[in-house]
Amino acid sequence: MPSHKKFAALVLAFAALPLIGCGGPSVPVGSVSGTVTIDGQPASGVTVSFQPVESGRGSTGVTDEEGYYELVYSASTEGALIGKHKVGIRGPEPGFDDAATATSAVLKESASIKPEYLRMQKDVEVTSGSNTIDLTYP
Repeated sequence: MPSHKKFAALVLAFAALPLIGCGGPSVPVGSVSGTVTIDGQPASGVTVSFQPVESGRGSTGVTDEEGYYELVYSASTEGALIGKHKVGIRGPEPGFDDAATATSAVLKESASIKPEYLRMQKDVEVTSGSNTIDLTYP
């Protein structure tokens, strides 16, 4: 009988592991926010992408009407991996049901962001804690 009690205790211990949880994210991230300006104007609806130079998951954010963004690493973690990143932008994503209207809107919005800005990648470094990284495209 003592072996059954040990087995039951072991099963309960393993079953309880997911309930214990963690104190924070299991990856080293820093919070990242900032603004995007294009030709001196706040860039609204622009997707900002941070991709680590080394391996790892990238982070993204979308600018509001004032060009402000905050990065998200995963569904439960805000920020970006600590380290060096390549940063790029994409034009606004339309929310249309009609594919033809959406395609037309994408072409129109992409035309408002110069192609050289869409191809441009900036080098930035994310540190632990809070990072304000403003992105300016001339």
